[in-house]
Amino acid sequence: MNKKITIVIVLVLIFVLIPLTVYLVKKRQELRSRAAPATVLSVSPAVVTKKVGDTFQINVQVTTGDNQVVGTDLYLSFNSLVLEALTIVPGGFLDNPQELKKTINNQTGKIIYSLASFTAKQGTGNLASINFTAKDKGTSSFAFDSGTSIAGIGETEALQNTLPGSITITASGASPTPNPAPSPSPTPTPGATATPTPTPTGSARPGATPTIPPTATSSPTPGGQGGPANPTPTPTPSLLQISTTINYPTAGLTVTAAKPTFSGKTIPRAVVKITINSPLLTATVTADAAGNWSYTATASLPNGSHTVTIEAKDPTTSQTVTKSNSFTISTGQKAATSASEVVAGNSMPTIFLLVAGLFLFVLSLVPKIL
Repeated sequence: MNKKITIVIVLVLIFVLIPLTVYLVKKRQELRSRAAPATVLSVSPAVVTKKVGDTFQINVQVTTGDNQVVGTDLYLSFNSLVLEALTIVPGGFLDNPQELKKTINNQTGKIIYSLASFTAKQGTGNLASINFTAKDKGTSSFAFDSGTSIAGIGETEALQNTLPGSITITASGASPTPNPAPSPSPTPTPGATATPTPTPTGSARPGATPTIPPTATSSPTPGGQGGPANPTPTPTPSLLQISTTINYPTAGLTVTAAKPTFSGKTIPRAVVKITINSPLLTATVTADAAGNWSYTATASLPNGSHTVTIEAKDPTTSQTVTKSNSFTISTGQKAATSASEVVAGNSMPTIFLLVAGLFLFVLSLVPKIL
């Protein structure tokens, strides 16, 4: 009797555990699928020009795409001959982040910074803010080194791409000297014409009227004639033209994601119309207060050459500027970057076969036990 009860309990457990196991495995696969690398890290502002002695801030910006981000390991590098890093703090994107590691080395120009949060976040924002002092004139890149990673729900690595920045330091107090404008030639003012003294001509007979020869009168020269020509002013590019860029993908880049995240810079609150060829995809986004914009393709792009074109519009003046980059999609060349990606496929048939085999094995034991 006790054997029969044991068998019944075992069978009940099997029938309960089978659907529970299938459900949990399916949910885990869904999380892994959503956490496929789609996150982009970038430097904001991407281009900075300062003078020696200036103190300024650089932000590390994250665009998560479909990922739900809970943490990051940042490995950053800069030119220590030109810059000195003062502090690095959380940027406000993650809720109540914990600083797991913080190292600033101004001798080697390296920063290591790790953050983690118990709350997953999705969207665009600043992960970290770094304050610098300009030490000497020169140029420095601000780049992400190997080891930089993003932790997402269901996936330990969600980082797809990184976009570095550039910092130029000029001499202290140096400023461009404007070219002096040419002075117009003064207009000559005709002088007063002297009245000649009558000179008698002809016979000196008494009562003869002297004849006065005509005096030539000088004509004033029109002002500006013969002087230097007025210079033609060179048009100055607008802030919209200078600020608008496509940071990702860069021109000629090979992208391994079928649904890449496009991003760039423009003036704050500008309206950006994005056109992707081909197939034709269009979207309109609005830049944030820092001028950053991003868009993740809603449809998969086929392998081959593509073009992304943006048209940024100033909301105040309605002025527009257009920029374009060509890039290549090559998803077939992407290899798995971790073991978790390999198991992220559809393993449901294997699970069903294993569970069914276990069930048949238990049934085969029933006659022997009885």
